[in-house]
Amino acid sequence: MAHVLETRLELGLCVCVTDDSALLEQECRASGLEWPDGGDGLPRISKLGMQGHISDLDFSDNTAEIGVAVGWLPIRALAGFEAWTRQTVDSSDSEDDCATNG
Repeated sequence: MAHVLETRLELGLCVCVTDDSALLEQECRASGLEWPDGGDGLPRISKLGMQGHISDLDFSDNTAEIGVAVGWLPIRALAGFEAWTRQTVDSSDSEDDCATNG
């Protein structure tokens, strides 16, 4: 299920990885990330639904590092950022709702 972009993409933001495996695969391939396993050898689908805080951003491949447990994933594979583009970086202002996301 696609979410509406409600939050500005920034370091420290609490995010949740999509629960849609087809979307995760599509966005990993589009970003040039290895599929089906990540560089750590673990299946990327094991990250579905995981939550964490953005610790780094890389706009050269449109990925975000979500703490150490999740690692690097495409920005568009994060719930609420499915339609994200570089033009949407500063388009929205809202609070971090990590505590309400579950």
